[in-house]
Amino acid sequence: GLVHGSQVGAAEISAPFPQINSSHHCNPQAPKILMNELEREKHTRVAIATQGKAAEMKSVISWLPYHSQHHHFVLLSFDVPIQDPACVSSQSIVTCIFSPNSTWTTGRNELAQSIFDNERKQKSRFKFWYFSDADVLTTAVCRPRSACIASVGLQPHCCHPDETTASCCLKAQLEFLESPPADNLAEVSFILNPRKVLAENEKGKIAHTACNDALSAAFHRLVVPLALPYDTKFDDFSWWASQMIHFVKARACYPDFVVKVGVVERTQNTHANYPKGIPKETEGYMLELAHALNYSTKGSLVTNQGDCAHSKTPDISLAAWTQKTQFRACWATLCPVFRYSHMQGDPQIGTEIE
Repeated sequence: GLVHGSQVGAAEISAPFPQINSSHHCNPQAPKILMNELEREKHTRVAIATQGKAAEMKSVISWLPYHSQHHHFVLLSFDVPIQDPACVSSQSIVTCIFSPNSTWTTGRNELAQSIFDNERKQKSRFKFWYFSDADVLTTAVCRPRSACIASVGLQPHCCHPDETTASCCLKAQLEFLESPPADNLAEVSFILNPRKVLAENEKGKIAHTACNDALSAAFHRLVVPLALPYDTKFDDFSWWASQMIHFVKARACYPDFVVKVGVVERTQNTHANYPKGIPKETEGYMLELAHALNYSTKGSLVTNQGDCAHSKTPDISLAAWTQKTQFRACWATLCPVFRYSHMQGDPQIGTEIE
């Protein structure tokens, strides 16, 4: 059964992809401007966002002394508020959010909104927006623990003797995002999939895939206006649906730029009690979205959660891809959704806005 909210009607659930007023458009030069801004940043900054129980968020707060002050943590609890001095300190690198009864999708979008608000306040961009489910983030184990993973370009780092394995593992992931070995990464996942024995699951290997399980996803700032917000249309029926819809965006807008890095081993693989499965109406909606993005589809668009096919390594950089016709088509269609349905831009640094 449903665990929250009210059920929507059939007419609403089968509505096509929303058409944005033609006057609501985004600056087509924004990707180039964003890239220039990121290159001018003195420090490579990553926003780390997670949602879960307040106790899990308290665990993450205990890691803060071991992490760079240039990064920022956004923590959302859904059971009780997070009670910690770091949540109210003006010098803290953490933002705490209490969102009772939020779904996975609405929680992710609230985290994204907070990251965007932080960028506006600081007038500075994060290179990556990194989202992870709390049960993954707080129990993760990196192999090897030293994070000396030469095959993906990571340099050895020293973890503090008192630092938890999960914090040390996050540090290794952030090192990768700070200095990736290639400039063709739009979306990154570090999760090994224990159900499959494929090339992308080899420890320490980089593999380009058609999509990634959203339980752990780092978005390059260039593709944030395409990837976010997650679509909440089917949340009352399934929390997986927003991921299926996102997979269409990824395959249409930055194909081959989705990457899996075999670093993190999950120690918990159980799902909580929430609406699962793929409503039959979802595929029709996904087809509407694909059509709006000028994406040619072959067969079913529905992909099992986390079960994404291997893809080829792109022969151009992400920056170069943003100048291609397909990316520009996605930008013209999805950037207004990002701008008007979820995050309110600021003309001073809101270069998405024309």
